[in-house]
Amino acid sequence: MELKDRVAFVTGGSGGLGSAIACRLAAAGAHVAIGYKSNTDAAEKVCQKVEGLKRRSTAVQLDQTDPGSIEAAVETTKHTFDGLDILVNNAAWNVPIPFPDLESLTPEIWDRLLNTNLRGPFLLARAAAPHLAKENSGRIVNVSASLV
Repeated sequence: MELKDRVAFVTGGSGGLGSAIACRLAAAGAHVAIGYKSNTDAAEKVCQKVEGLKRRSTAVQLDQTDPGSIEAAVETTKHTFDGLDILVNNAAWNVPIPFPDLESLTPEIWDRLLNTNLRGPFLLARAAAPHLAKENSGRIVNVSASLV
């Protein structure tokens, strides 16, 4: 896929891996929306890096456990760049709980983990799908990592 002047939305774009993905997409020619939950400063720094690569960028606040926030973030991205070609589901949440302390894994933690890491990317894909389908060339990339 040619990335020149394509539009990518990278969730978790203010973190280490998200920042690297955003900068790589920009280096390949894409404009990038940087999704972040609460660290505005980090998101703005990534935007500056993307813009330093002569690509357009914007920081987009996103709580991927909230369907309204998801819809708003996708629409903001689409409106800002007049399109959306690539969704990178990179944002995730985890809390390390050692196996011997398994009783610390509460239903609330479990629900937040699933809502953020599984339901959120699903809802983002659904919200982005109509925009990705417009040119019949949209892409969704789902990132997964494990803590050891």
